[in-house]
Amino acid sequence: MTWLSTAGVSGQIALSFVPTLSNYSILSDNNIPESLTIDVFKMYIGNLAFYDTESKNWIKYHDYYLLDSSNPESFSININTEISADFDSIQFGIGVDSLTHEQGAFSGALDPIHGMYWTWQSGYINFKLEGKCRSCNTRNHDFQFHLGGYAHGYNTYRQVTLAIEDIDQLTIELPLDFIIDQLDSGDKCTIMSPGDRAVELSEILATQCKIKEL
Repeated sequence: MTWLSTAGVSGQIALSFVPTLSNYSILSDNNIPESLTIDVFKMYIGNLAFYDTESKNWIKYHDYYLLDSSNPESFSININTEISADFDSIQFGIGVDSLTHEQGAFSGALDPIHGMYWTWQSGYINFKLEGKCRSCNTRNHDFQFHLGGYAHGYNTYRQVTLAIEDIDQLTIELPLDFIIDQLDSGDKCTIMSPGDRAVELSEILATQCKIKEL
């Protein structure tokens, strides 16, 4: 794990991400409406950074993490730090940044084997949500939202900055209601390539992220 900081005291941060519908985790079948089935949820998180604006301490990690609903443990990230400070904000990227794209496919979380890479031309899929919804006018009522793209005008990588209070244990909520709302019309159930809609939804996703109250 790559880190940069201005001090050298060890510590640990427990970070969790929770994708939700109506404030309930989608990782539990009990929280999904009967008219909806979610089969796949995958999303890249990267470039984590923590800041203490008063003392100007900061630490940044350049790793990428793949959140995957088929692997519930992937939503919890334990970070061993080389700094202990009263951090008051967290920053992270949703997706894979353009510089990483241009360097080519990697191993680990960025390995194409995970099904999150289109081609060298289109790059990585930053966010993937698949399932079925009765209102979708598609075969078998399927919906597929593959949000990605890094070329100029279609860059879907977004940075999120959130104020925090408890640095030892953080839970970040990823509300998906705005995506599911797309299904109500019945004919907006598929995004499979870079484009304006992918950019629009990626921007909304970034603005919806928030610290979850426990």
